[in-house]
Amino acid sequence: MLNLSQKIERITYGNNGFCKGFITKNTPYLSIKFSNTEINSKLIGEYQFSNIMLAVCIGNKFNIKDSNIKKAIENYTPKNNRSEILKTKDNLLILDAYNANPSSMKAMITSFSKQDYTNKLCILGDMLELGEYTIKEHSAILDLIDTLNLEIILIGKEFSKISNKAFKDRNAFEIFLKSNPIKNKTILLKGSRGISLEKLTNYL
Repeated sequence: MLNLSQKIERITYGNNGFCKGFITKNTPYLSIKFSNTEINSKLIGEYQFSNIMLAVCIGNKFNIKDSNIKKAIENYTPKNNRSEILKTKDNLLILDAYNANPSSMKAMITSFSKQDYTNKLCILGDMLELGEYTIKEHSAILDLIDTLNLEIILIGKEFSKISNKAFKDRNAFEIFLKSNPIKNKTILLKGSRGISLEKLTNYL
């Protein structure tokens, strides 16, 4: 990609480049440091590092003060089922159920595995609209979970095709929860919009 921009002005950011930074903390939210400024965001997941550094880079390019960059990023609070942290009576929930595709699912699960929590549980819903890649990508998620040694609960007809332990839909899992409550867990809820995993917060 850098080759495509050889003849135009380009600015790089991340661990190296014009705008440099690094991660200082990833639990519960991501914190990064650039220059002599630490940003304590309300974003979840190490993969958000690039997004934060992009914002920092743009701010620097337009001569925004570091203190104002910090203030703007720290004041942003995700909503609408996007990387929200919810504390219920029984569990701590990381709700990221607005949407899901293979790359975002893998990034969130990998980041969750690195976070400093105990009693972790992933509740994963189908990734929809993948066409001919559906089985392949859902199988890849199961392989990743197995590699990371995470406890999982699967929901949806696509996961049901490759795992006999998956619940066919959210309603089936809700019925299960009524007689098998889950307690004292840190739970990642991640799935496509059509699965509506946010509705499980009433049962967890």
